[in-house]
Amino acid sequence: MDPDGREATNAFYPIYIRSKDDVVDGTAEMSKHREACVTNRAELRFVEEAQTAFHFLVEELGFHLVKCEPPTFLRYQSNKLFVNVYHGRLSYEIDVEIGRLSDPDQRRYWIADVLGAILGWKDKSMTYFQASNQKALRGCIQVIADLVAKHYRPMLAGDLAVLDRVAAYTSEKNAAYTRQLVEQPVRDAAHKAWRAKDYVKVRELYGSIQDSLTPVERKRLEYAEKHAAHPA
Repeated sequence: MDPDGREATNAFYPIYIRSKDDVVDGTAEMSKHREACVTNRAELRFVEEAQTAFHFLVEELGFHLVKCEPPTFLRYQSNKLFVNVYHGRLSYEIDVEIGRLSDPDQRRYWIADVLGAILGWKDKSMTYFQASNQKALRGCIQVIADLVAKHYRPMLAGDLAVLDRVAAYTSEKNAAYTRQLVEQPVRDAAHKAWRAKDYVKVRELYGSIQDSLTPVERKRLEYAEKHAAHPA
């Protein structure tokens, strides 16, 4: 699967790093970014820059470069793990994926997953990198390589308990996101029923997601239960 599969979820949290001293935050720059994208990807020298920045995987941690697909993809492997470093073909996003070689599903965990599990980072803008010129790309790759070298090292050295934490964190995050997708229409309908003072409907809707109610929603449910049972 093309790593660009992440573009839709991360597009809401962009940081466009143009140079060391010029960081632009916000989706307003998206059209300008796309217009400025280099048409000849080889000019960005992603593969060369990434091999230099991530050479510590080979020198210090026993990984081998097993796949090089210019101009956008590198894959390293140890005897237990794989590490993919890529530059999105459409999104120009730069990210790192890590996973177990023995995993039959070849599940991959991105920087946001790993640092969310290890450091509790919730702000996706801290782990989203995108570059469409060579100078910016070099800076992004170095920042990412430094994050990996600093925070991934026990995992890269073979401590798979850390990867288990990442897997559990990611599974919980994905489950929460799925619940949100399922429950949001219910919340919207309940809010509409609340404004209409349809307390029977409020009770029915909030009751169906009772375990996930906010304090305000829980108070509304209690109120609706009383007034649905004993209408004025």
